[in-house]
Amino acid sequence: MKNILKVGICLFYINANGQTGPDKFIYKQPLLDFNTTKSIFNFNTAQVENKSRLLRYYALSRYREGVLPTYGPFGSTLKSINDSVTHSNLIYMYNITPVEMITHFAGIENDIFLIVRNPEEYCYLPKYGKKDDWMRKYAKCFEIMFPVGVIDNMDIVDTIIYKLLNVSIYKQKMKILTRVLVRNSKLEKFKNFGDSETISDGKGRFINVPFSDFGKMIYDINKPFLDETGFSGMVNLELNIDNWNDIIQINKQLLKYDLEVKEEIREREMLVIKEITSVTGKENYENY
Repeated sequence: MKNILKVGICLFYINANGQTGPDKFIYKQPLLDFNTTKSIFNFNTAQVENKSRLLRYYALSRYREGVLPTYGPFGSTLKSINDSVTHSNLIYMYNITPVEMITHFAGIENDIFLIVRNPEEYCYLPKYGKKDDWMRKYAKCFEIMFPVGVIDNMDIVDTIIYKLLNVSIYKQKMKILTRVLVRNSKLEKFKNFGDSETISDGKGRFINVPFSDFGKMIYDINKPFLDETGFSGMVNLELNIDNWNDIIQINKQLLKYDLEVKEEIREREMLVIKEITSVTGKENYENY
């Protein structure tokens, strides 16, 4: 058996054994004893010895029940481990959104422009319902192993990820409908005056957080958020919002803070994620 293990486009389906209620799952081994340092493959003796230093693989898989999302320093979504036995380096990203996998950062979809068949598959929005349910359906895991010293930047890894997800990535300046938060007075009715508690419950309570937390709630696919209040401190907002896509309802709640969300065309540089044209050569993306 060769000591070179190459896995091309591998898609593994790892699911919970069963569901006993809306939010209760019966876990199936070996998910509960998942160990990042253990490869998803069983290596033979020659591969573990890796004398020629050619052992490598990569794999894309679905959501893994019971495994925490990979969030590293500064909001990154990847981590790495050096294996002194196989003399290899493992880079991994578990239970994250496709957008987070592509960008390597958590929650920066504000500057993402999607040209895809089903935007819901790429990043989570509150209007999609419970995040845990969405994650079980759409979150993904990726890992790649290379000999130590082979990867000196992420270009090789990114190329593989784009291929597995069947997307192309590029930056483009465009005029795009933007949700802009503005002030209607110089009063700072929203200012946090020393509350130490931090709350951003996804329902309308924003305590001791920046306006960007509010922006995450009103972000919609291809409608980025822009804060033009000029206020950089922490804010307190108590809002009662049923539909975060209803700008009229949101603005009624913001009146008491002399704030308003306007929808305006702005020129912005966006990171475009575009699904590669199908084998038929035809693109059929709604609204594009």
